[in-house]
Amino acid sequence: MNTFNSQVQQLLIETIFDHIPQLIFWKNTASIYLGCNKNFAELLGLDTPEEIIGKSDYELNWLPDGDTAEKFQAGDQKTLDGYCVTNEEEWLSVKNGTRILTLVNKVPLIDAEGTIVGVLGVATNITEKKSIEEHMARVEHQLKGMTIVSASIAHEMRTPLATLKNAANGIRTMLAPLTIGYQAALTHQLNIPKIPAAKLELLESAIETLENKTTEANRIIDMLLTNLQSLRQQKLIHPQKCSARHCINQALIQYRFTKDTPKIIWDNQDDFIFYGKELLLIHVLFNLFKNAIYFIRKAGKGNIHIWLEHHPRHNQ
Repeated sequence: MNTFNSQVQQLLIETIFDHIPQLIFWKNTASIYLGCNKNFAELLGLDTPEEIIGKSDYELNWLPDGDTAEKFQAGDQKTLDGYCVTNEEEWLSVKNGTRILTLVNKVPLIDAEGTIVGVLGVATNITEKKSIEEHMARVEHQLKGMTIVSASIAHEMRTPLATLKNAANGIRTMLAPLTIGYQAALTHQLNIPKIPAAKLELLESAIETLENKTTEANRIIDMLLTNLQSLRQQKLIHPQKCSARHCINQALIQYRFTKDTPKIIWDNQDDFIFYGKELLLIHVLFNLFKNAIYFIRKAGKGNIHIWLEHHPRHNQ
């Protein structure tokens, strides 16, 4: 049976200590350093880990914009009393300008007789992680505020939009009998103001435009609110099975194309199902339509070609 001798074991321990990213140190019962790994020595500006032996935290000259020697030794004493220090945040600031936030864990060193003979400390640099967490907290706070304001604005906008849509529906309902009555009055040669046929057609198209515009405005409000919710939660809310073909058809129906829109070729053949939000994909398609139309007009040539491809491992 192969076993490691004490020299190999020591080498193995030193190799491990010197290659893990944490800062490792150990002290005696008087909080005097007995050793450390290379990372801790480099942080302190020492040429070798051996230079720390025999020093106390007071001799390491921690800078005042970080935590003090008193705090470090208070943690040592707590550990020497038999209590572990677990995930305690400590700021380490040294002469070379390095200032890092660490998550410190300390455990008592115990000899073969069960006597506490020192302290082993392990510190993990969490400066970047903490910075990211604080940034994300600020972003979350801002997004929450934006969501509240957006919901309030959306509510205020939906009320007049609903009024406009109801008005358009009312006019559409009454327009047909009014037109019939107007035509009957003309037939009987009654003395009424003449309305050009183009004006009647314009009235009909105006109602359709009003209905489309209110629908489009509500859709944009829905998209904005959905995007904000997705940003806050970093995920889609209640993803559903969606047909890519159906989304494209809806986008083509709902997008406000004009008479000079480039030719659109839609190979409405293939399809695939995805989990997500139909509204969000339609929003993406709207942006693609807008950009494609802009550059085709700028170039003075071209058309829009849309098709779907279903593959075993991916869809396009």
